[in-house]
Amino acid sequence: MTKTAYGNYFKMVVVAMAVLAVMLVVLARAKPAEETLAESPRGHIPIAFEEEGDIWVATKMRPANLTPDTANSNDVEPSVSPDGRQVAFASNRGGEFEIYLANVITGEVEQVTDNAVDDRKPLWSPDGKWISYKSSHYASPTNSGIFPVKVAGTLGSQAC
Repeated sequence: MTKTAYGNYFKMVVVAMAVLAVMLVVLARAKPAEETLAESPRGHIPIAFEEEGDIWVATKMRPANLTPDTANSNDVEPSVSPDGRQVAFASNRGGEFEIYLANVITGEVEQVTDNAVDDRKPLWSPDGKWISYKSSHYASPTNSGIFPVKVAGTLGSQAC
């Protein structure tokens, strides 16, 4: 009986080590967004998520840090465009939270809003031409509203 208990324990340890090794290999293969997503098949839309203040995108099970140089700010609430080419997110890079766009292939980031209050929770319109976001009302910080921003070009945007 003791031999069987040790055998089962040994098998569990071996399986756990194998799972850990696979996870390390996957994480070691993480590439910059440009390399990872350039290989993405047509029609495949990546997922976006936040981890430790950075925005990550993943496709074909390869994660890529879309905003790697943001140690002094938080990039949160990512929203992938309907065509999968851009990610809108909120960031406090300049003090207040504003809405930014990141190109999924190149990693280029552009600020979309510039207000004296926090802008949060970006969400794409189904046609990808607009981003709506939540923001406090200028006259009363206790009231919030939903505001639209028209997205122009590939990365550019224009507030309405």
